[in-house]
Amino acid sequence: MKSLLMIQSSLLWYFLTILSMSLLVGALASLYRFFRESRNHNWKLICLFNLGFNFFLFVIFMDCAWYESGVGFGHDYNSFQMMMFDLPWIFYAVSELISLLMLIWVDQNHKHYQDNNLTPDSIRKALNFLPEGILISDRAGTVWLTNLRMGALSRDLTGEILSDADDFWRKLEEQNIGENGQLLVRHNTEVWLFEKSSIEVEGKEFFQTIAGNVTEWYHIIEELHDKSTHLKEVQKRMKEAAELSADMFVAQEQAKARAALHNELGQVLLMGRHYLLHPESNDPKLVYMTTGEMNRFLLGEKVDLEQARGNAMNQSVMMASSIGVTVHLTGTVPNEGQITELLGQLITECAANTVKHAEGDELTVECAESSREYMILVTNNGKPPKKEIAESGGLLSLHRKVEEMGGVMMIESAPVFRMAIRVKK
Repeated sequence: MKSLLMIQSSLLWYFLTILSMSLLVGALASLYRFFRESRNHNWKLICLFNLGFNFFLFVIFMDCAWYESGVGFGHDYNSFQMMMFDLPWIFYAVSELISLLMLIWVDQNHKHYQDNNLTPDSIRKALNFLPEGILISDRAGTVWLTNLRMGALSRDLTGEILSDADDFWRKLEEQNIGENGQLLVRHNTEVWLFEKSSIEVEGKEFFQTIAGNVTEWYHIIEELHDKSTHLKEVQKRMKEAAELSADMFVAQEQAKARAALHNELGQVLLMGRHYLLHPESNDPKLVYMTTGEMNRFLLGEKVDLEQARGNAMNQSVMMASSIGVTVHLTGTVPNEGQITELLGQLITECAANTVKHAEGDELTVECAESSREYMILVTNNGKPPKKEIAESGGLLSLHRKVEEMGGVMMIESAPVFRMAIRVKK
């Protein structure tokens, strides 16, 4: 086996020398980390031993090189040094392998300690992994601590490396608007919120600047603002619609009043005409009563609704008789409720139309009742309509009344006039 001296100046010797120097640097770095972390003395002694061992190997390699090259000519090498030169190179290769394994063992222990204990390096790494930007500076603007995110934001927003905290904040204020130590900064498609506050550590004042990505929050606020604006517009339209509905309701009530007035006037006029043409066939008391009711209606005097409903059908029959129309009621005739009031309005309107349009004098009203509804069929003995009957005036008012009660009204014009009404109970 060749000795170390015999392989001097070969590739193998250079490899062992460079490896020895690298192990020496690694052992020195490990010892520095353990002293900085204030680790226990056992690990410090291990690192110190590894450092000394690698230093010894490196010195042997250097002395061997000087001896072989003649640089150390005239220098007295003792027997120990000569013995080390004569050792086989495999001894040094194994020694360096042991030192490398020891260095790896120490490094693994160092990583395990960092993963399970709070150290300056672990704090720095944790800060660098944060999605938020963090900057700690003193009153002079000197940067004491920062993470990768804040450094990247400084380069993106100002185009400069973060070295002066005050200058960095001043440039942000020039480009953006903020207050109370807060700045809202837009960058490309993102929105960042910068917040600066004062903190005190061991009696010394520092400034903490935090940058958070509020893009999603900002978009939600904008969306809520747009929805709020839309809601205000909807409320405005609803208010206008309510005002319009009120106007439409008033107009509808006015139309109902005009229709009622039209019907009442028509009945009185028809009754008066019939009385003038056939005075012998009319009861003067009936004419007087009807005229009085009409006057009270025109003057707006109150009428007992219950009494009016109870007598609605009888009064309609009497009114029809007063204008020369005989009403024939057949079937199950209701005598109370809305259906009676509807029947009275139907008789009044159809009797008037029988005189005015059909020139008839008889009106037939057939009533039927089932478990669910009332059915009414109306015909007259007058002339058939010359054309399709258009609902207007009293007929239109009657149709609306039926629909309000949840019923259906149909009118046939040919071959004869026929009206059918179905109303749910």
